[in-house]
Amino acid sequence: MEFAGTPAALNALLLYGACTVGDRYFLGPAGIGLGVPVTSYLAIMQVLIAVIFLVLLTVFHDGVRGIGHGLATAWAPLVAIAVLTVAYRLSQGYAATFAAGKIGLVTSVKRTSVLFATLLGGELFHEHHFLQRAVAAGIIVLGIVLLVV
Repeated sequence: MEFAGTPAALNALLLYGACTVGDRYFLGPAGIGLGVPVTSYLAIMQVLIAVIFLVLLTVFHDGVRGIGHGLATAWAPLVAIAVLTVAYRLSQGYAATFAAGKIGLVTSVKRTSVLFATLLGGELFHEHHFLQRAVAAGIIVLGIVLLVV
């Protein structure tokens, strides 16, 4: 049985894996990686992500005006999300720097966010097929538990 999104999903998995290996290479200690400081790496990545999103917003939406409108109407949740995002990226970056760090385990723990996004997003936005998504997220978490244990 083949699904319509299979090639895109496989490409996404390959890109995600390449990014994880790249993180380990740049952040890993000398001998394993380049030893780039986590804060410098994170600052560069945040700027690159901001540039990419700004280009996409400009091409597909109303650009900077839309950002201003979003900040004016929902600044408090956006600030909270920004702080939490930087905190999780910093913690993941520091975890990738450990010489004996197992990047697979770090990535597995990071992916548990899928469960929370599924449950919270399903409830907040009243998404269709919530039960199917919750079961799928539970299977992902079970796989993570099996990897870690």
